[in-house]
Amino acid sequence: MKVLILLGPPGCGKGTQAEMLEKELDYVKLSTGDMLRDMAMGDSDQAKELKDIMLSGNLVPDSLIIKSLENKLSGIDCDKGIILDGFPRTINQAEHLSLLLESNKSFKDTEVRAISITSSEEEVLKRITGRFACSNCKAGYHDIFKPTKISGKCDHCSGTKFLRRKDDNAKTVKIRLNSYKQDTFPILSYYKERNLLSSIDGEKEMMIVYDEIKKLI
Repeated sequence: MKVLILLGPPGCGKGTQAEMLEKELDYVKLSTGDMLRDMAMGDSDQAKELKDIMLSGNLVPDSLIIKSLENKLSGIDCDKGIILDGFPRTINQAEHLSLLLESNKSFKDTEVRAISITSSEEEVLKRITGRFACSNCKAGYHDIFKPTKISGKCDHCSGTKFLRRKDDNAKTVKIRLNSYKQDTFPILSYYKERNLLSSIDGEKEMMIVYDEIKKLI
């Protein structure tokens, strides 16, 4: 079984690439961002605290993310492979992931591959601040790169209401980029030292990036 770790700054295209790989390769995609957003929708004190952290652009505590991933891994069928989108984000998380894979019989003989998708700060800002989604079917769009075919109408369900994430603004994105540089960027060295890291230019055309990722796995 393979575990594919997609690394890179927010907005570099990790989520888009993970979704395409999931469909073609029949891997299980695990997005910590999706898991945390689901957790933040509740009314508990923890949910409210988590929501505040995410809106501020700061990183969520390691303990919460690790526990969330462990729970998810224990309840899925992933014989072909797993795609990790948004995890690990710190050295501590990377070390916990290694221990988890080594100690769990379900992941015996697992092949790990980390791929860094690079992108400039200017490109990241342009990509993130232009994102929006259909409020009905959740289909994703972009002001520049992927507008709806008919203005104001969802391509998939014909819905006319759209949403933008509150944290997809320039101020919060810059905070997230600083957090990435401080906490997540060092992970590249962690995987490079173990000969598990490859890098891809994320500013290339989406399908070119996709084809390059497939060649690496």
